[in-house]
Amino acid sequence: MKVQVLSYTYDLDGPSIGPLYYFLRSFCDSAYPDNQIEWCEPIYDWKSTEKGMQLIIDRDPDLILVPMFVWTEQKMIEICSRLKLKNKKIKIVGGGPNIDSKNTNVNFEKYPFFDAVIYGDGEEAFYNLYERYKDTGEITAGLNCATLKDTGFYQRFKYESYEPYEIYTHKTVINQLIKDVKYFKKSGKKVMLPFESDRGCPYKCSFCDWSSGLHHKLSIRDTKIVLKEIDFLITMKEYIRIQLINANFGLIKHDHELLRHMISKNFSFRITNWSKIKKDVVFSLMKEHIEHEHTNEHRDYSIRKFSIQSIFKDTRDAINRPDVPWSEHKKLIKDIIENHDPKVAVEIISDLPLMTTKRHIQQLIEFSELRVPKIRYYPFILLPNSPANNEDWMKKWGYKTRNVYAVYDTVHSLDNKEEVINNTYNENYLFNISVREKVFNELLYEYYNSEKGNISNLHNYLDILYKLSLSVTKQIETNYKKTGKYVWGVYMDNRWESVSTAISFLKNNFSSHAIEATKIGFEGKQELIELLSPNIASKRLSVE
Repeated sequence: MKVQVLSYTYDLDGPSIGPLYYFLRSFCDSAYPDNQIEWCEPIYDWKSTEKGMQLIIDRDPDLILVPMFVWTEQKMIEICSRLKLKNKKIKIVGGGPNIDSKNTNVNFEKYPFFDAVIYGDGEEAFYNLYERYKDTGEITAGLNCATLKDTGFYQRFKYESYEPYEIYTHKTVINQLIKDVKYFKKSGKKVMLPFESDRGCPYKCSFCDWSSGLHHKLSIRDTKIVLKEIDFLITMKEYIRIQLINANFGLIKHDHELLRHMISKNFSFRITNWSKIKKDVVFSLMKEHIEHEHTNEHRDYSIRKFSIQSIFKDTRDAINRPDVPWSEHKKLIKDIIENHDPKVAVEIISDLPLMTTKRHIQQLIEFSELRVPKIRYYPFILLPNSPANNEDWMKKWGYKTRNVYAVYDTVHSLDNKEEVINNTYNENYLFNISVREKVFNELLYEYYNSEKGNISNLHNYLDILYKLSLSVTKQIETNYKKTGKYVWGVYMDNRWESVSTAISFLKNNFSSHAIEATKIGFEGKQELIELLSPNIASKRLSVE
């Protein structure tokens, strides 16, 4: 039986490849070495939908496996829907975090080209599906696998239930790894491999869908086998880095051993998510990592990031976010910036419960005082398997959703389907404020980033940003009435651009005279000016 994985690549301090092929094949070949699966080479990208379809048709697979993420969904919908019309014989199976595990029938309404969906972890679920299909010639429901007529049944995948195995360096996939790395390596940039030494998260943050919301437990890979795999990857360190994608790196002891082992081998690596608790231990490990990366001849520099989401305790409580008080967190970040690494970023989610424009300004002030040069300001996206996807929770905090095309690169025409697919994300934004307020708040953060954290002149730009928020809101609403698409971006010079691009253009084209001429009054303006004034500290908001 021939199996084709449609994967993906994305840029993350260099090219990063989707790991689905390696996760599935290494498991199947390790746990079930006598399987008869014929694996096609993974397809990571296609220049056009037509070329992608033709490549698949030429390979003639029996099963196509499709991961549905925010950043892959539009491309996958386009190619799978057209492929199904052209060749009904091919069976298409969806998986990934965008698959709704709570209400599986919804997936077949949203993705009618899927013959089945796998929810939760996919290793054992895929192998079980393969066995059923091989024996019966039919796609049927089963372990973590649903069809339109049957939801199947759920069981948590645990690494501990199987003989330890290598993922990227298993004997049946290593040649494919070498081929992929050679193909994707760019001049001066190594290929990033997403790598996990454990799976799962014990927390229940409202915005997050870790483990598809099906459980909150950890499964830990065997330390010896992980170190063995790492040692092989180290032999390729001229070409690759690994990106540790554990939900809470530093939470368990074997993380410490893994970090120090890679440091001892002079291997460059990136850590995506540090633990939300045990901050003293985490920041101690972080300092070791910083020192290593700064002195490692094979490094590709990664910006240090701190996932804050909100500095306000009542907001963090509302989203069930575990963390230390901001006053403590602030001291730890200050130490990193002043004594170890000034190139940091903080991560914030917009429009969380209880957040207002004044609170966002307060956050800007706090980060500016720390000399944080960049804020990664993310929209609050309703993920299907997150705790936020609950009618009572959304009603409590006054949320509504809107399907949005978020522009991240230039779109000349919304009628150009390929351009929309390649340069926007199609997401469900959560709103508990007006569109104008949401735009204004985003503009504040983009201004901060354009000035690399120096907001001493922000009070002079409030009028411009407010007027721009009115203009952008009008564009968004007018375009929606015209096209039916809610495009989150700025229309300028006959094209759609991201909000950050618009701010850069604005800053480069406004003189002090233009700033003065733009002054207007708007509700709450004076409060924001007073909050930004260094001489009126009493106006600061309490965060604890």
